[in-house]
Amino acid sequence: MRALILAAFVLPLTTLAAPAGAQISGREVVSTEMADAQIPWFERHGAAVLKVEPLDVIERTGKIEFSVLRGATVTLRPSLGMTAEWLQYTLNEHFVSMAERRSAMPACPLALAGTHARVRSLGSAFAVDIEGDSKASGEEILRRALALTFR
Repeated sequence: MRALILAAFVLPLTTLAAPAGAQISGREVVSTEMADAQIPWFERHGAAVLKVEPLDVIERTGKIEFSVLRGATVTLRPSLGMTAEWLQYTLNEHFVSMAERRSAMPACPLALAGTHARVRSLGSAFAVDIEGDSKASGEEILRRALALTFR
């Protein structure tokens, strides 16, 4: 008898449940993967952009040295308990997920092919150096990183 009563209540609830990996927003069921794809990786972990600066690399040709724009340095205000190592780990995870679906975040400065990044601690903040493999990719990385400050 208990099994029959339990089945009468549990089965209808399981058929009404949202699919795995989804959240209910108002009356719509939204995939959390698609919702997360639109949020920059650092905001998902509680960090905020303080400033964005050009990342210049010194190149040499013989005895001549010149500076070339290769990307951006994004300074982040960390959330409580955040470390540079943990931020680098989440950044590496983001690169892996971006490799699987490059078109999911077309405005992400990390989504460009040939991009790499490293996290440095600045004491009360973190600097994320995002570097491309050419001047053109460096300009695009800087453009996308600057757009993060106006969100």
